[in-house]
Amino acid sequence: MAAEVFKKNKMLPPAVDRQFENALEALHPTVADENEAPAKGKKRRAAVTSKGSSQQLSKAASALGVLREQTVSAAREYCEKSEGVDVQYCLILAMKIYEECLTEYEDCEGYLEEAGLECDLDVYCSAEREILRAMNYCLFVGLVDGEVQEAGKKKKKGKGKK
Repeated sequence: MAAEVFKKNKMLPPAVDRQFENALEALHPTVADENEAPAKGKKRRAAVTSKGSSQQLSKAASALGVLREQTVSAAREYCEKSEGVDVQYCLILAMKIYEECLTEYEDCEGYLEEAGLECDLDVYCSAEREILRAMNYCLFVGLVDGEVQEAGKKKKKGKGKK
């Protein structure tokens, strides 16, 4: 992580004395213990400024079965930095980096079309190149904790025991 490519997106290398697992966790959180409670933090939702809206990003994430908030956050950042790229293409690329299971493009295409979102292989290929250029060839973004919630659903607060 000492390479220049990581500094472009303000990612700093972990301290030298940290163990390998901790250093890797800073880059990709799936290394962390699954039973560990996520850190409480302030949620930041950036507006999607590319072709599409935050609502379309949520719709695409739901259609593709995205499980990690980190994936959605990365897609949101890709959209903000790459002018004219559709949100679904930003999300497909983010899934390659942050989701634990890789979904084949053909499957993504089918799921998105079922959800009413356009998906074309040639457009995706050029979108991927544009995102890479816009992100200065570094697709890693700051760490976000959490799982994706379905669009329009809020977590309900539990009532205390009587």
